[in-house]
Amino acid sequence: MANIVTKNVEVYLDYATIPSLNYFLHFVKNKDDMETIRLFGLSRFTIPDSIVNAYPEGIIQYYPVKTGDQDKFNQAFACLISESSTKLKFNIHLNLFHSLMMFVPLLQICNQYSDKVEEIKLNFYDDGAEGISYLYSLSKMDIDLIKEVDFHYSILSKLNETREIKFNFLNILRYLWNANFSSHYYLMQSNYLDIAQLSPLKEKLNGSYSEMDLTRYSSLSVEQWQMILAILNLPLDLVNSYIKLSSEYKVFVFTGTTIFDGNETVLEKLHIKLLLQYLDPKSKYYIGDNYLIFYKGHPNSPEINKKVDDIFKSVIRLPDNIPLEILFLLGFKAKKLGGFASSLYLSLDLKKREAEIESLAFLTSNEDKTKHSLFETQYNLAQLMIDLGYVTSNQIIYYTDI
Repeated sequence: MANIVTKNVEVYLDYATIPSLNYFLHFVKNKDDMETIRLFGLSRFTIPDSIVNAYPEGIIQYYPVKTGDQDKFNQAFACLISESSTKLKFNIHLNLFHSLMMFVPLLQICNQYSDKVEEIKLNFYDDGAEGISYLYSLSKMDIDLIKEVDFHYSILSKLNETREIKFNFLNILRYLWNANFSSHYYLMQSNYLDIAQLSPLKEKLNGSYSEMDLTRYSSLSVEQWQMILAILNLPLDLVNSYIKLSSEYKVFVFTGTTIFDGNETVLEKLHIKLLLQYLDPKSKYYIGDNYLIFYKGHPNSPEINKKVDDIFKSVIRLPDNIPLEILFLLGFKAKKLGGFASSLYLSLDLKKREAEIESLAFLTSNEDKTKHSLFETQYNLAQLMIDLGYVTSNQIIYYTDI
């Protein structure tokens, strides 16, 4: 009997930034593989034609996606399977926070063409600080975690027979895909799984997790870096000018944030008021004299970023498409960081103290932390960052304090 030929397919799907940065590392580390199909669905980045055309036709495919809309990507995924003359092995990379929304349509397509799908492996990546903030919240919940973990694990283990996904806690279910698929989880921080309250979840994960490590960018070859720069669309001359300035001056980086389905006008005013206080010698949040100020806004808030740029003429606005994590890896240095909390702060090496955290603002207060899921998530993140030693309680700024 003749051997059945199979084709490998890497699927990269993300609506955000941090997972994408991990995907690109995986891609360029395997850049010499001219046979594996790579199917990209990205929201904040593109795969340029220069890279697509460097590979045989159809090997690199890119489709823009956004939260709640990956229809064109799904169509391309279905077309890839239906038109394949060989069986396919899928290695799928997903944003953990959006993973159910992303994966269920793909799984339905795979089930439709099950005779052509030989294998599915899954890789999940934290969408910034949300993952560890949820684990903190889960550790404080008054629930029978053993019972809930067992229930969700059972649902996924029977998925091939039932073709049905039910859940009490979506964010518990998302950590248990290894009940049915070979899965690995890349977390911003993994040590929080060591606390006793989360032991039922850790036990079911069975070691199938690790901490993501963006410092691997430092080990890339020149050719690999050229590919990364092309994907990130980094203007190298501009980046080098920032690096040069950061070596010549004391730098303070003010980090912005975003809000989904919320009041951007209020958030814009908070950005402006907080930055003014950082710069006001009479304010308790004053950062000190002789700092060169950079502003790194959230890419989901371009209007806020432009407003800050318009008002603060002496502040250097970093482009929305340049991840600050990558700037640091390229040699950019900051004496102090401050502003609104983000995943950036969880990527700092506390032992090296790459930059001093001045203070962090959170979109919550003790009074209203349970009125809205955002407030509760932000409150949990604040407490978590205190627990992990990133900041002290005196460095926390609630939005009601601004």
